[in-house]
Amino acid sequence: MIRLLAVLGCLLLVLAPADGQAAPPDELVPVSAYASLPEMAAPSLSPDGRKLLFLSPLEDTYHAAVLDLEKKSTALVLAADPDQFLLNWCRWANNDRIICSIRFYDELEAGQLGAGRRYYRDGRTTFTRMIAVDIDGGNRLQLIDPPSNRGEISDAQWNAVDQDNILSMLPDDRRHILIQLNREDRMRPSVYRLNIYNNKLNRVRSYYETVLSWYAGDNGDLRFAIGFKDTDPAAYSVDTKKRIHELDLSPIAASVPPSFCCLSPDGRYVYFASYHDGGTRKLFRLPASGESGEGELVTLLEIEDYDFSGSLFWHPSRGDLLLAQYFTETTRQHWFDEAFRQQLAGAFQALQSEHDNVTLLSMDDAVNRFVFVGEGRSSAPTYYLYDHAAGDLRRLASTYRNIPAIVAPQIVTYQTRDDYPIVAYLTLPEGAGPFPAVILPHGGPNSRDRVRFDYWAQFLVSRGYAVLQPNFRGSTGYGLDHLSQGFEQWGLRMQDDVVDGLDWMIEEGIADPHRVCFVGGSYGGYVALTAAFKMPERIRCAVSFAGVTDLGHLKKHVSQYDLGELTLARIQDGAAVYQNSPMRQIEQIDVPLLIVHGDLDRSVMIEQSRNLVAGLEKAGKAYRYVEQSGGDHFLSRESQRVEFLRELDAFLAKYLQPDLQESPQQEL
Repeated sequence: MIRLLAVLGCLLLVLAPADGQAAPPDELVPVSAYASLPEMAAPSLSPDGRKLLFLSPLEDTYHAAVLDLEKKSTALVLAADPDQFLLNWCRWANNDRIICSIRFYDELEAGQLGAGRRYYRDGRTTFTRMIAVDIDGGNRLQLIDPPSNRGEISDAQWNAVDQDNILSMLPDDRRHILIQLNREDRMRPSVYRLNIYNNKLNRVRSYYETVLSWYAGDNGDLRFAIGFKDTDPAAYSVDTKKRIHELDLSPIAASVPPSFCCLSPDGRYVYFASYHDGGTRKLFRLPASGESGEGELVTLLEIEDYDFSGSLFWHPSRGDLLLAQYFTETTRQHWFDEAFRQQLAGAFQALQSEHDNVTLLSMDDAVNRFVFVGEGRSSAPTYYLYDHAAGDLRRLASTYRNIPAIVAPQIVTYQTRDDYPIVAYLTLPEGAGPFPAVILPHGGPNSRDRVRFDYWAQFLVSRGYAVLQPNFRGSTGYGLDHLSQGFEQWGLRMQDDVVDGLDWMIEEGIADPHRVCFVGGSYGGYVALTAAFKMPERIRCAVSFAGVTDLGHLKKHVSQYDLGELTLARIQDGAAVYQNSPMRQIEQIDVPLLIVHGDLDRSVMIEQSRNLVAGLEKAGKAYRYVEQSGGDHFLSRESQRVEFLRELDAFLAKYLQPDLQESPQQEL
């Protein structure tokens, strides 16, 4: 019998979930309930299973904390400074020391860090560094010293941008990790063994002309590498004498390059996902040596109607593959080890009674303690600790606890104008329709929506809006044909798929055709802005967070990146770039716009919004522009999440209220 208990920690909030009672209709749940950073993120067990490392929110951002599971006490071990750097991730190096990746931004202006140096990409980029620290917060060390001999390694060669690519944590060597680093060549990484206590760096392997990523087993031996020749994928085996041998990738060639995951812990096999035999993307195993004597290409997992995308778990000591977790509309498990399945069956059964998605996140080296997260259509992420030997399942932390009730989205399918089926998520407020409606396309565009807690959608439905999130063509997850039909279709077929979702909502009596707004972030922001000039007579407003406005500018920016051609091939050329860019169609925009963008965005540069706003101002169009100082592409800081949702709340209330009679072109 699995017992559900609660772990107490001094920094950890472990109150039971809210009782599910919705707030009265005339009492809106505060914006902060949806915009607050979740109370826990990215938990992982120490190798001995006695402690839990996690990210804890405090003063606008996440910090690294360690929970002692035996003493039930929590300590903050590494604090971020939102004005200086943010945390990307933290990992256990051994039972006593952790490594955290941090990120910061640099404009290369006079007086700033790095000013005057020559860096890869343009002058504005995201820098990563690593910090090692003991679990008591002591012995803190920023890893990787810069080159000391400028005569041998010039600034032009030294790429100080990315420094957090760990190839192996070297579980049998507690003082070192294996990393790849662009230290000898600006574009291609070499491999180094790094002492995480004194920063001593020893080169293991020099760079190779066409290799972008190296792969190593747990013992640190390099066995595999991938890269590109022009835009064609290339793969290599590395023998015991460190000689490199190119492999024949023609058997797994496809219009979309394969996605290589990792090596098995013993370094014998490489695991990857590929569309090479058509249909959906499947999980494969290939001998890292490329020699058929070690086994042929093996199909490990094929999912009907869905692409494989997920994570793999190996046994910490034996090294054999135990589990693959993947997504359909919910999280699923494929077991490679029956004993492991039986060991976790009780925990999964208990958690799946409360959550649509249950995902294994971490386990200790003894394969006894495990961390899970459960979430779904009616539950926010909740973290659990399972102790198999003790037979108990403990709730570690519940997130978004101040939301009185979570509204479960429906999974729906509608037909487009050319009779193509689109899977979408429909979230409805209480009462009978038609409702004021928000069309909420996802970003990417090569991503997808699935069953999980979405704080944007939950916030919008709490304000009385029906929300549709379509997985239009060009979205991932539904096979190669669904993905590739979106190539070169920005503003065209992909846009039509989203508009057809609105038509379906109106036909079904769900959406009020006179109260519709398009809202989105990144590519979703592009969709919203494109609707503002392609169909202004059908919507009352559009909202863009960090949205693309100028396809030509985007193509120019992407072309500065290594392998940018792979992205450029998915965006159309010629007149279509002009015709489908909101920046180039300002005169046709005839609805009010809300535009929000962070000035440190490195995915969609701030000029995309600044230039649009300048054009809107010159043309006398109605808009509100909010530029977030220190903001990035992901609303990483809590204050920026709050600001965005408050702006969104006020904007939609103004233009989608039932008694609104004014023209959509009213002044802001």
